[in-house]
Amino acid sequence: MKKYLGSLEHPMAKELVNLAKRGESVAIEISPFYFSTWDDGKVKIQ
Repeated sequence: MKKYLGSLEHPMAKELVNLAKRGESVAIEISPFYFSTWDDGKVKIQ
């Protein structure tokens, strides 16, 4: 919520927290164990 709304004091953030406290909503944080990248610039197209 901080990333997208700027702070936990934002009205939308407060409402989402209240929904979670009442059991009407959940929040999920995904933390990957592994990151991978690739460089398409090195691919040769024939």
